[in-house]
Amino acid sequence: MSFHTLKLDAFLGIVTDKSENLLSLDKSPDACNMDTRGGKLSVAKGFSRIFTSTLSSGSTYYRLLAIEQNGSLCVLACTSQGVYMHNPSDESWDRLLDLSQTAITPDGFDFQLAKIGSDERLLICCPNGHIYKWDFVSSSLTLFGSAAQLSDSGQNFLSLYYNRLFSAGNSDHPCRLYWSKAPGDGRTIEDWSYDENSPNVSGGHVEVGTDSDPITGLFAMSNQLVIFKRDSIYRLLGDRPSNFRILPVDATLDQPVHTAVVLRGDRLFFLTRAGLCYYDGQTVQHPSYGTALSGLLKGTDLSTCAASACGDRLYFAVKEHAQSPYNDVLIELDLTRECFMLKRGFSAVDLCSCHNKQYLLTKTGSICVMDGSSDYDGSSINAYWTTPLIDLGSKLTQKQLIELYAAGNGDIEIDVLADGATHTSYLSLNAECIRQAKLHGEGRMFRLRIRNRDGKSFSIDTGAEVLVDLQHRIM
Repeated sequence: MSFHTLKLDAFLGIVTDKSENLLSLDKSPDACNMDTRGGKLSVAKGFSRIFTSTLSSGSTYYRLLAIEQNGSLCVLACTSQGVYMHNPSDESWDRLLDLSQTAITPDGFDFQLAKIGSDERLLICCPNGHIYKWDFVSSSLTLFGSAAQLSDSGQNFLSLYYNRLFSAGNSDHPCRLYWSKAPGDGRTIEDWSYDENSPNVSGGHVEVGTDSDPITGLFAMSNQLVIFKRDSIYRLLGDRPSNFRILPVDATLDQPVHTAVVLRGDRLFFLTRAGLCYYDGQTVQHPSYGTALSGLLKGTDLSTCAASACGDRLYFAVKEHAQSPYNDVLIELDLTRECFMLKRGFSAVDLCSCHNKQYLLTKTGSICVMDGSSDYDGSSINAYWTTPLIDLGSKLTQKQLIELYAAGNGDIEIDVLADGATHTSYLSLNAECIRQAKLHGEGRMFRLRIRNRDGKSFSIDTGAEVLVDLQHRIM
């Protein structure tokens, strides 16, 4: 008999793409609703609704947009019934556009802020085959463009690059990229026509690629326009039609839906079943930490994936279960520490950020903000952290768990999972002194699972230690 002290010095993130015996003790093969900032282990912060009113319960929800306009938060939501704006004067949702008779797909909406002349407008691609514009005060959307200006064709994707409006996704020309005239001297982005006298300020279009592979998204970076197609990626370089060059990007990967792509800095991050990737302006990179959740992602449905960047975090909402009507798991990536965490217990239909605040649209039609609440809009947060399987370097030796030592705040439950049995202990933490909990259970290898009690918060602030009795076999 001998004693061993197992040290859980810090906590990092979830890894599902490696065998558990290859994981260091700061990583978890299975954790949920936890936060590991600063190496501490605590229950994730929650969110609360920002409006008392909700969207119509008879609708299917698709997209959310939150932007600041004249010092106030302006919120729009797209549903199967239309495009709605929250009216703060009476807490109502005013319908700006009726889509109740339109067949809608999840990727049928796109937004772009732009100036038409000297007036700022919000442009919205809608699945009824039109682009609309809104002045932030009118009670309805108005059609963008005109037949005379060749800008009345239906599009799915919009992006502003070098002050021109680029668009794609026309059902009759799925490979075609359109661009507007350069604004100025009476020209606006609503004019897409060709001007033979001034070709460099002219509008126009081009077929991207050599096959029928449709365009599935447009994203402007500082020095190029990135064009996602169903099976490939291209980039447009140049600032005027005379020097436009469209080049293929050397990349082999599952293509994301356009709502799963998010710009952070000058990198485009996106999620596929193989993991997280980013485009750096030259090629698609597969960071070493990007595959950490590939074990989980292989079974997910990414068809309605929503992405958002807020501070040093990226968020991706996905369907963990294909039968779920909405995204039911939120993936959080800490870019600074290059680690992932998962949040469950709610549905995130869509995500967006505004002025360093993260917003989400839930399945109840509520608009919520991640504000550090102790629950998920009134629902308890059930949180746990599971260690990898531990054999302490010897599969021959029987291990009996004796005690766990930790300091922090709140109450925790500690499960010892060994030899097919689960033994649970309880510990009330104190930030000023180290408390100990008597553990039960033994086996040649084991896991520990730390859980919150009754949906309450806790934090382990200085790591934890576990005393283990090694029972050596005598031959």
